[in-house]
Amino acid sequence: MVSIKCSCGCNTTSSETHKFIDCCVCKKIYLHSCAELSITEIRTIKSKKGVSWSCRNCNILSSDINDLKAATLSLRNDLAAREKSAGIDDKAFEELLAELGDRNNRKQNIIMFGVPESDTHDANTRRSQELETVQAVLKALPSGMNTDHIE
Repeated sequence: MVSIKCSCGCNTTSSETHKFIDCCVCKKIYLHSCAELSITEIRTIKSKKGVSWSCRNCNILSSDINDLKAATLSLRNDLAAREKSAGIDDKAFEELLAELGDRNNRKQNIIMFGVPESDTHDANTRRSQELETVQAVLKALPSGMNTDHIE
């Protein structure tokens, strides 16, 4: 005869399978008294198709998950309302972020008029040529600037 041990930690074992019920979520097996169910209730749950039972821990976890889902939905609704009230759609927001990124990248740019642009398609070669041009222009300035720190 097979002996079943209750999962609640009470260390009760029994071969009377009709006194046990398994949680439909975690699949742990519980004695009827530990599950706070009568043997008749266990028999009813097991006999009804589509009826299941979950342990206290899984009920708490399920409740927490439902609370998190509700909070997430609320935050999504708040965000959507704020976006709508701000008048910024997804495309405009992405364009705004791209523009801010471009501005940040151009913070340290130098604009020089009348200097021919490099015609090479290789970015590294073009960058090297432009750097040489900038350094040559700055060295030609009367102050004799040190250009070693220019990248």
